Amino acid sequence: MLSVAPRRVYRNLAGLGVKFQEAYLETPGLLYQLLQQLALQNINVVEVASTTTEFNIYLDDRDVQLAFESLYNRFIREA
Repeated sequence: MLSVAPRRVYRNLAGLGVKFQEAYLETPGLLYQLLQQLALQNINVVEVASTTTEFNIYLDDRDVQLAFESLYNRFIREA
């Protein structure tokens, strides 16, 4: 059992995951472009986590729909 209290507790937190092919690892600024789209919508990113081909963004659950639509419209529709 942990004897230290958490420094911060977030309520209503949601995660949005983005998967991409390994070929995109050589694309400069890919993660920046993802985060930029959210910043342009004034969406606060609480935390991020990543693996080689996944990027997970944690944000307030009220912003998930707007975040999804922003990323979809920017990256999927243009593909």
